[in-house]
Amino acid sequence: MDKNKLVKIISIITGTILIGIIIYYVFEGAWDQVVYLSSLFFLIWIMPDILKKINKKK
Repeated sequence: MDKNKLVKIISIITGTILIGIIIYYVFEGAWDQVVYLSSLFFLIWIMPDILKKINKKK
């Protein structure tokens, strides 16, 4: 299996699990966990794409 395809599959699985956990904590009312996990999701999955776009503009 191609390395990039494997990385995408693992990223989709872990992202889905993390979103599910965030939704669970929202229903439980544990807002400190929601904030922590949401920032973790942002830093791991969304921030690298933003940084790539910024670096391409230069």
